[in-house]
Amino acid sequence: INGIFETIFKILTDFMGGFVSEPGMKWGLAIILFTILFNIIVFPLNWKAMKSSKKMTAIQPELKKIQERFKSDPQRLQVEQSRLMKENGVSMFGGCLPMRLQWPLFIALFNVFRELASDGTLSNLKFTPLINDLSLTKNIALTVLTVATMYLTTWLTQKGQEKTLSPE
Repeated sequence: INGIFETIFKILTDFMGGFVSEPGMKWGLAIILFTILFNIIVFPLNWKAMKSSKKMTAIQPELKKIQERFKSDPQRLQVEQSRLMKENGVSMFGGCLPMRLQWPLFIALFNVFRELASDGTLSNLKFTPLINDLSLTKNIALTVLTVATMYLTTWLTQKGQEKTLSPE
């Protein structure tokens, strides 16, 4: 997977070279485009996990009733829960499995960026006035940007889920 990602990243960098001559801007924009492309690649997995989560939330009250009714009979509880999930098209692993499939992709992506930083490719490349070196690990501007995007993503996800979640 690393090799595939490296190839895609180099193609994007060459593509950006046609528009931008400054090396830092070329690499910085290629990183942004690569990240967007990566998110497009994993979107189907995220979508499947979100759909499964919504379905599971919808049947949660019924699952609680079944748990109360059959709490003394674990075997029957399992059968009834499986039946309810099958009737509603819910998979027990539908929410977590797609997310677990993404981990190898995240690790490969991390390794590509780590390799670019360690081999000196990104050293001394200025992306913006606030990011003087794309390979530095203690870049406050980059850290603030990362935290802000993570916060925005989390906030948007929560806003999207508020419509389907029950008050409890």
